[in-house]
Amino acid sequence: MCKEKTQQEVQDEFLTAMWTAVDYWKGAARRGRVPLGDAIEGVMHSMLCILDGVAGWHNMSYEIVPTPSDEEEQLAKDAGRDWWPAQALPAGMITVHGPAMLHESMYTGIFNHRRRD
Repeated sequence: MCKEKTQQEVQDEFLTAMWTAVDYWKGAARRGRVPLGDAIEGVMHSMLCILDGVAGWHNMSYEIVPTPSDEEEQLAKDAGRDWWPAQALPAGMITVHGPAMLHESMYTGIFNHRRRD
């Protein structure tokens, strides 16, 4: 029976797509099919394709929305830099990362078997 995906399911799918890209390009570099610099660029391209929803194995797209804190405007002004206006996400919006940070979820849950090598 079909159902609406949960936030955790979408986060897991997103991180799985990211790991798929990492594994592909890591393998290509290790086998000597591409130089390391090209593999790193390939990972970046794959991740942008995932966000755009055009990765062959993952077709949901994602929006990237800057959400600076209220203090960042003043910090930028003090440093003589431009800033992005502080804004809240729309009420009820569910994000891929949920209450956690994605980088904190990279090796947890279904990904706790992943290791840096």
